[in-house]
Amino acid sequence: MKVQQGVSIVSGCLECIVFGGVIFGWPSLEYVLKRENYFSYLCNNNSTGTSQNATLQNMDLTVINENSTITQCDKSREMLNLVFTVALAVAQLSLPLGGFILDKYGTWIQRTLASILIKIAAVLLAVSSGASSTIVFPSMLLFTIGGFNILMANIQLGKVAGRAQTSVITLINGSFDSGTFVFLMFKIAYDSGISLKSISIAYVMISFYPLVSTFLLMPRKWFSDTTTNPRYGIYELLDLVKSKC
Repeated sequence: MKVQQGVSIVSGCLECIVFGGVIFGWPSLEYVLKRENYFSYLCNNNSTGTSQNATLQNMDLTVINENSTITQCDKSREMLNLVFTVALAVAQLSLPLGGFILDKYGTWIQRTLASILIKIAAVLLAVSSGASSTIVFPSMLLFTIGGFNILMANIQLGKVAGRAQTSVITLINGSFDSGTFVFLMFKIAYDSGISLKSISIAYVMISFYPLVSTFLLMPRKWFSDTTTNPRYGIYELLDLVKSKC
């Protein structure tokens, strides 16, 4: 296996971890959003308690500690749960469209669109706040659609692995499921004193990576079923540039 193929597989796995299945880490992000008072405007704010009373389920509750005031209630929790449900359900329904784009227009087009969706999702999360909580709906939806399409495109990398095709596909799928790691890092960073906005901006910056790797490490159209030594990625890009000059 050539170096480019090996780098492509490693890159594909990292993409699936960092950008693919991030929605499955929702509980960690939900923890942060609750402390940022997302959807707290749905609460009546008619009860006040301490952090020891935070387990009460059927009343509006303002949790006060030395660092912040956190308002939670059934309605706000239900809305946060709805964000995850809507994002996952709609993204699943959109998968056939992603497959159609990949089949008809090729990997570069499909992954470029997926990368743009992830970038927009990260920007939306960065600009959201408790006062504009509903922005988290399109943000999580775009994260999920973009991530699923990254996985869809990267599954092709099994074709360059020869006899290890099944192993590579399994590795990529496992990496996708490990996407819970991302929002866990959000939670850890937030608990360390870094603001959600700063964390999200950092994620916006690294979300350029899948767009760059699309043209350097993935085929313009598709990997061939008959060869494990294709000429693709940066070589196709250079050939395209030469043909235009």
